[in-house]
Amino acid sequence: MAESSVTAACPSCGAEVSAEDRFCRSCGTALTGRCRECGAALQAGAESCGNCGTSVQATAVRPIEHRLITALYVDLVGSTSMAERLDPENLASVVGALHEAVRLEVERREGLVGAFIGDGVLGVFGLPSAHEDDPERALRAAQAILRRFEAVNREVGSRLDVTLAARIGVNTGDLLAPTAGALDLGTLAGDVLNVAARLQEVAEPNQIVVSERTARSAPSFRFDDLGVVDVRGRARPLHVFRLAGTGERRSMIVKGPFLGREDAIGSLRATFNKVVAEGRPAHVVVMGDPGVGKSRLVHEFVDWASALDSSLTTLTGRCLPYGQDVVYRPLAEILTDLTGITATTDAATARGLVEQVVPQGSIEDYDAAIEALMAMLGLGFGRAPSPRRTRELLRDAWRTLLDSLTHDGPVLLMIEDVHWAGDALFEVLDHMVRRVEGPLLLLTPARPEVFDRWPAWQAEGTRARVVAVSPLDPEQARRLAGRLLADARLPVEESEAVAARADGNPFFMEELVRQLALRRTDAGHDDEAELPATIQGVISARIDLLRPRERRVLQAASIMGRIFWPSAVAHLTGLETAEVDMALRRLEALQMVRRNLRSSLEGETEYLFQHSLISETAYGRLARTDLARMHGALAEWLERRDPTERREAAERLAYHTARAHAAAETIEGFTDDEVSRLRRLAVDRLLFAAIGARERGAFGRAGEIANQALAIAAGPGEGWRAHEQLGLTHMAAYAGDAAWEAFVTAVDLHLKAGAVQDGVVARLAAAAVASPLRWTGTMRQLPEAAEVMRVLHLGLAHAGTADSEALASLLTAIAFLPFSAFARNGDFGVGRDEAHAAGLRAREMARRLALPHAESAALDALMSHATNTGRIQQAAAIVAERLELVEAVSDPWEVGDTYAMAAWLSFDLGDYEQARDRADKGYSRTVDDAPGVALHTLSWGAVARVQTAEWEGVADAWRRAHDLLDAERRLHLPIYAASACAAAAMVAEYRGKSAEADRLLALLTETWSSSDLVHLTEHPHALWCKQTGPIYLRRGHFDVVERLTAPSESRRIGHEGDRLALRCDLIAARRSWDEVDAAVAETRAAGQAYGLKALQAHADRLEGRASVAAGDLRGGRALLTAARARFSGLGDHWEAARTTLDLAGAGGDPELAAAAELFTRIGAVDEAAAAARLMAAAKPQL
Repeated sequence: MAESSVTAACPSCGAEVSAEDRFCRSCGTALTGRCRECGAALQAGAESCGNCGTSVQATAVRPIEHRLITALYVDLVGSTSMAERLDPENLASVVGALHEAVRLEVERREGLVGAFIGDGVLGVFGLPSAHEDDPERALRAAQAILRRFEAVNREVGSRLDVTLAARIGVNTGDLLAPTAGALDLGTLAGDVLNVAARLQEVAEPNQIVVSERTARSAPSFRFDDLGVVDVRGRARPLHVFRLAGTGERRSMIVKGPFLGREDAIGSLRATFNKVVAEGRPAHVVVMGDPGVGKSRLVHEFVDWASALDSSLTTLTGRCLPYGQDVVYRPLAEILTDLTGITATTDAATARGLVEQVVPQGSIEDYDAAIEALMAMLGLGFGRAPSPRRTRELLRDAWRTLLDSLTHDGPVLLMIEDVHWAGDALFEVLDHMVRRVEGPLLLLTPARPEVFDRWPAWQAEGTRARVVAVSPLDPEQARRLAGRLLADARLPVEESEAVAARADGNPFFMEELVRQLALRRTDAGHDDEAELPATIQGVISARIDLLRPRERRVLQAASIMGRIFWPSAVAHLTGLETAEVDMALRRLEALQMVRRNLRSSLEGETEYLFQHSLISETAYGRLARTDLARMHGALAEWLERRDPTERREAAERLAYHTARAHAAAETIEGFTDDEVSRLRRLAVDRLLFAAIGARERGAFGRAGEIANQALAIAAGPGEGWRAHEQLGLTHMAAYAGDAAWEAFVTAVDLHLKAGAVQDGVVARLAAAAVASPLRWTGTMRQLPEAAEVMRVLHLGLAHAGTADSEALASLLTAIAFLPFSAFARNGDFGVGRDEAHAAGLRAREMARRLALPHAESAALDALMSHATNTGRIQQAAAIVAERLELVEAVSDPWEVGDTYAMAAWLSFDLGDYEQARDRADKGYSRTVDDAPGVALHTLSWGAVARVQTAEWEGVADAWRRAHDLLDAERRLHLPIYAASACAAAAMVAEYRGKSAEADRLLALLTETWSSSDLVHLTEHPHALWCKQTGPIYLRRGHFDVVERLTAPSESRRIGHEGDRLALRCDLIAARRSWDEVDAAVAETRAAGQAYGLKALQAHADRLEGRASVAAGDLRGGRALLTAARARFSGLGDHWEAARTTLDLAGAGGDPELAAAAELFTRIGAVDEAAAAARLMAAAKPQL
């Protein structure tokens, strides 16, 4: 093989390199730098820049890292006046004595001395290699320097008749420093050095003042708190401390995982025994900070449980730290373990193995469930189902699988690092614990932030129990350290020091012992080296002991996170595959990384950092130049490996591109064009990833990614695209307020961007006005009417007159105007006739464009006209037209709204069973893709089931609604979910659960009171008076019911019917018989005018009750019988049964037994008791 034509020496370590080398094969230094004069690339081996001729020696790039160091700055007190009194030679001897004192004490403790600035001296600890106790070394050096000054005073001070004193400042922080070659402190700069110099100015003569970070890192010293002080040259004050001397080491007197974990492991054992005894699932969150011993505690428990019960099945999976595209990865790991599937198993064989372990059980669509499991394994075929459908299929499949496993014995399911999980996995895990019928114990070791990700695990009533894991107390820590030292064949006498330095953290102790073992087996490290003080110091010290190539491999791997792949490392470092493999074998031997049995990337070997803190520390040391280059290179590798940018890979690609840009824009060495190219690429990839996240129903994640794109977008041209994606995401999540803001901003930015595209403006404007005009229920605070009209007119101005989807949408918005929430505030220049014409025009335009979803939207506007003007039968005809069209509509929002509005109208008309069926169909068709609108249909199904006496269905609907709502909206209900809440409150009240009813009523109050619709009614519960009114009647709160039945500004005809029906019941409850005639007349008139069938039944019942009260039993019974017949004909079995009680009380009724059975079945406790009393009273007469 021919040799390279050009060879040269690495500028850092001197090793020979060739022109083809991108990096030094010895130390990993990047060999392609940039000329400091012209910015042109420099090739390895070249002696000068090929573009401008500048010497390569002047521009060679040396590897640099962020290093945690402690800086010590010593300043001679009174040097200016001393210079006036002493001749130059004597002054030089004084300053020389200072410098010598500092040099001796700093170098004695393996620090570096430099930057002799007049009478000031700088010392640095942590370079070129980190020590685990650098802050304490600096403080000991500072104390020794002051002691030396006492001796200098006796010798030099008395001879020259001067008194020498010094001020010392000590600070710990980050510094950018070279990792190879000669180190010159005079060339270093950073805030950590500046602060050390400023701290000495705060000190009194012969005092040592330190920063807060230094004080926290030196537990063997005592400090006096000087509070927050202003420091010269800094905008913000600093919290500083005065060194008071050495003292007792601070300890965290708490329990830990190996020794003394009686309470924690006892709790786990008790929970396991209960699970086995009762045969029911349980969930334990093992919570603690990184490194505190969560995993070891769990593994110790698993060993105990396995020994206790030989039938125990243990399943383990692990979450990854970023990228929601692998949300079900832990479950995939478990399934591959159960089935024995490997990377070489073909899809057909894999499916057979999956079917062997997953019985059909109660899975309704078994083939679809198996296909979902195959897709989870990356072996699926064809078009994947929607995210919501996938989630439901996986829920059923895993519930059935675990049910099957628990038949053979208890199952222990452990998901490690669950704090990295996405919402979908959290929901599946919750479903397992709630629905599996057998002895299942779910263990989820997690950091405390898991409760930020999934607050439900902290909520009252949850099955999740928290076992907290804290550091060990001093005695337990000493015993553990002794055991670790003995296992490592190191002197057990050092256990006291190891335990003290680790401050009770077991991982700290493991790292300390490994560090000691490495120091004593590698040449060049003596036995007297002090121990690390913090975990960062521990890991940094271990990294510094690596050979250059191993360090480079470790840091390149950290770019990828907790898991990484050797071929990607080779791409990032420029090393050959064999060289990377050799370095990884060494790192495995040092227990810094380990090889995974399975890989998340097909065809790639996968490695895992032994602990995430190792990855985080290695990553944190990389300079931004390296971060920019390596993240960019990794993005290239990912794209080349997967050039089609599959949806599941998009987020990972976007992440690394964005990180490359973030680093590049903050440093020299990247041209403006390069930074701009990275930014544009990052924005494009982030927005592509956001679309993918939204399409799979991960709305929260989609919003996060779109916001990341927005944060780096340059100018309105990129900004409007990010805001559009945010708007679409918010709208998909039914967050109308945020959607409105995002779309309006997108409109305005696009108009500022230049090269305005009319179609874009019209599209964005139409999307914006949809929230306040059509989807009002998604908003809590309505925008100003003038602003809505501004955006609407902008859209129309740019839409033109030719047929387009945007123009049809804008015309539909106009059609909604007269009956929108804004109509009460003023005249917008659009009358009802004009608005109606706009709706008709929108419908015809949508038909010409063959856009059924746009036609359905226009019909919705026309229905709004009909219902708000009392033309109920016309509204029913429009609903029928929409229902015929719905099969051709693909937009899940439009589908859901069609069924929701159809159910709403049926409910208002009194066709309760039809309302229920329409709501159910809408829910089933939309829950997979549009959970927000599915929630709307679910709500109408819930209120219908109150009347049809299917109360368990009401409770189930509220549970499903709870699942569909995110954590924030569970506390602050959207308007469109409130009906389900009201229905659940009524059912709870009648079942005797008044506390639960009060909780739900409070939710309704908050929902209504915090919205812009609050002025419409006298009472926050009035809009749902059909459900809330009976609660207050049952409690005898007639004054509240009076407010509920007060006339309102609501134009909904159905609400008027609900109000009048409740008024009838209020009059009967108060026995205000003098009000009956007027109420009956008003009720019958409204029912006749609008076709509200239930009102005739309510009028009959009120009139019948009044007749009975007046002694006219015959007439009263006839009216009550007619009322019951009407209620039964409408499917209102609840009101029919209640009317039976009236009949039974007015002389008996043969249907009383059936009514009693209904009350018992639905749990209406008072009504069941009343029926029982009436039947008992009737027995003697039989």
